[in-house]
Amino acid sequence: MDQTDERLLSDFAKGKRDGFDLLYQRHEQALLSFLISLTRDQAAAEDIFQRTWIRIIEKASSFRSSGTFKSWLFQIAYRTWIDEKRHRWNSLRKDLSEEDLRQVQEKNMNPSTQE
Repeated sequence: MDQTDERLLSDFAKGKRDGFDLLYQRHEQALLSFLISLTRDQAAAEDIFQRTWIRIIEKASSFRSSGTFKSWLFQIAYRTWIDEKRHRWNSLRKDLSEEDLRQVQEKNMNPSTQE
């Protein structure tokens, strides 16, 4: 019998670990492709991919069956990517002078002026 993603996740949240590998295998390629398209960087995508699955493991019991597992997975991946961008931006801001920061902000506000 073919189990749904939602059922596999529910079983995993209840302590039945055997279905998690199948869940991972079902979505591994699509999720990694999605993250590569967001990051345009294989290494960054792989890092976010790993952190996404860690979050899935940590939050498995909070999944609500009103949506699909796949949409929940991709939403977590997207939020993980946003968190990474925010973290990098905050780190960059700490290292930049006020003038450098102003120039970066202007480039981001006016992409047509970029070289």
